[in-house]
Amino acid sequence: MLVHMFTLGLLFAVAFGKKYKNLLLGVGSIYTVFWFANFFFIQKDDLNTYTRVFGSIILIFYCLLYYYRLLTDLLVQELLRLPMVWYVTSNLMYNAGTLFLLLFVTYLIEVLHNDLLVYWSFHNILDIIQDLLIMVGLWQDLRNIRLH
Repeated sequence: MLVHMFTLGLLFAVAFGKKYKNLLLGVGSIYTVFWFANFFFIQKDDLNTYTRVFGSIILIFYCLLYYYRLLTDLLVQELLRLPMVWYVTSNLMYNAGTLFLLLFVTYLIEVLHNDLLVYWSFHNILDIIQDLLIMVGLWQDLRNIRLH
């Protein structure tokens, strides 16, 4: 998860340019400290849901920040031709959709003794939608290459 968040942080840093460099560095540092604290002291042997919830909130924030920057700078006229728009949309849908599951997974397992079949099916459907949107973004990228 740490490598995943580091990689996505780099991706968003490239997408934002130098505009939000300090913000991304600060958020990444806070996430790294929280990851180590949670892994070694808080949820040692349990499901590592706190880190995933925090990571999902950060990624939702990055996605919304990307949309804000995209709309304020308006770099292109056809937004749907940008592959990054499709990738950010897929990330936003997946993280916003699974945030609820991540917040309540411990309660569902320990208190309600739920097997999570329905919830993980929802998670898998969101993952499939995310993959499909990423493929649309890749298709747009190939289409842009052919046009130029």
